Amino acid sequence: MNKVTQPTLTIDGKTVAIEGERNLLELVRKANIDLPTFCYHSELSVYGACRLCLVQIEGRGIQGACSTPPEPGLKIQTTTPQIREIRKIAVDAAACQSRPELSHLRSQRQTASCRAWPSASASRRSASSPSISPCPR
Repeated sequence: MNKVTQPTLTIDGKTVAIEGERNLLELVRKANIDLPTFCYHSELSVYGACRLCLVQIEGRGIQGACSTPPEPGLKIQTTTPQIREIRKIAVDAAACQSRPELSHLRSQRQTASCRAWPSASASRRSASSPSISPCPR
């Protein structure tokens, strides 16, 4: 008698069954692993702009968990030194752009000081668009 095997992948050393989840973020949450997000909502289309849900996929590099569909056999790490550094930069940059709703993330993630980023004041905005601030120097 043939036994049907359920497709699985590995997240932080845990084997997790794929049961119709649409993206890796859903599987990470299913595995009870805390992965930060800011722009993701399960009922909306994937935007993937906040870059907080990054994961390291063996053989593929760093990708957004919210926008990556699950595949059997993937080996995923949710926290590496490189991912932590990218998250710190993303949270710090957003929090320093007059985003008080992100201040709790800054304290949880121990991000760098706002002095590293320019403010989003009108005098520093790009002439091409009022919503684009220049990159830090």
